[in-house]
Amino acid sequence: MKISTILFSLIFISVYSLNAQTKYEIKETEQNIRKGFEVMLPGSIAKDADQSVRDFLKAYKAKVEYTDKNKMESMALQTLIPSIQSAPVDLYFNVIAIDNDSKLYICFNVGDMYVTSKAAPEKFAPTLSIVNQLVGKIASDKFQYQVDSVFNNQKSLEKEYSGLEGEKKTIESSIEKNKKTISDNELKIKENERSIEKSKLDQSSLLTQMNAEKVILASMNPDALRDRMKTLEDEIKDLQKNNQKSNDDIASKKGKIAMLQSSIVNNKTQLESNKKQIETIDNQKKAGVPSGIDPKMLKEQIKVLSDQQKEIEKSNEKLLKDNVKSEGDIQSTNSEILTINNQIQTNQTNIQSKSKEKTDIEQKISNNSLDDRMKKVEEMQKTYEKLQKEQEKMSKDIDLQKVEIEKLKQENLNKELVAIPDNQKLQAAKNIQMEKVKADLLKVKSIQQSYLEMK
Repeated sequence: MKISTILFSLIFISVYSLNAQTKYEIKETEQNIRKGFEVMLPGSIAKDADQSVRDFLKAYKAKVEYTDKNKMESMALQTLIPSIQSAPVDLYFNVIAIDNDSKLYICFNVGDMYVTSKAAPEKFAPTLSIVNQLVGKIASDKFQYQVDSVFNNQKSLEKEYSGLEGEKKTIESSIEKNKKTISDNELKIKENERSIEKSKLDQSSLLTQMNAEKVILASMNPDALRDRMKTLEDEIKDLQKNNQKSNDDIASKKGKIAMLQSSIVNNKTQLESNKKQIETIDNQKKAGVPSGIDPKMLKEQIKVLSDQQKEIEKSNEKLLKDNVKSEGDIQSTNSEILTINNQIQTNQTNIQSKSKEKTDIEQKISNNSLDDRMKKVEEMQKTYEKLQKEQEKMSKDIDLQKVEIEKLKQENLNKELVAIPDNQKLQAAKNIQMEKVKADLLKVKSIQQSYLEMK
């Protein structure tokens, strides 16, 4: 929006910052066709200042809207401001950014004119008072942002300081924990060293016993006996499997015979039935022509009967052939069953012979306690190997524990000489920062209070 400024008179208020340099000047001005006030707002952000104006007008229950679609200017029509007049007042305002500062334009329409020192002198003083309050609000809000920022900075520093204290406690706790771990590891090293010496003695004793038992077992040659017994067991299992398979085969063949015999019986029954049907058909064909029957229909009926007779005779021929074949298959299958039964008997004889030999070997092994001796040697061997692995593990544990002890000692030394002093320096620096921030916060609040009192 194009802005033309006509200076009628100069009225200003001064409010000073920490360095007594911030000053707000309220000027009479003309913005386009509207006359009103202009205020330079040093250090204020246009967006924040605009919001401060809107918040200020809420106290008068004003409805603020934009005057154009570009949202360059806002208005609050029919606003009740009793200090200016009893009738509603129309306000127009906008805030524009100028570099790092901003500028406020605000106009008050009291019916048929805009308030200025010349146009409405009786309303000028209360209107200027409202503008003064508004400027105080903008300044107060601006410093509130500073207060919030400083306060947040203070909280952040306090949090960081608290974190440093916690970090120091964590470091000290870690040092104590490391010392305990070092002590525990030194005890474990001593225990492992004693256990290794005992393990060496146990291994030597076991080795002597194992060698003695192995000499006894070698004289009895138990391996050869066991190999033969294993061979017999495998051969017996194979023969038993063959017999089981043969029995299954016999059962299957008997089932086949039963099916063939059943088929023969069924075929014979069917042959008898067919024979009776043929006789019936022959009798029907010889019966002659009953009275009242159409000769043509009778001829067709006889043809049908003849065709049925031929089919039945053909079926009889097939049934007879099937029976002959089935009887041959039964005879052949019975012969196969006989052969299989002979093989089963032979296998059974071999099983009995091998079982007796196996029993004799088992008795020989039992009489000489070979099983117990071999089991004892196996257990001693496992125990010996276990003791060796445990000894190796304990030796590795000792090496690892020594490395860990040195690492923890070095870690504690670094923390005591570096980490804790660094932490203490940081805490001291944070203390200085917090004291400065607290002082700044008090100063900013003091300035803010001066603006609030101006309102």
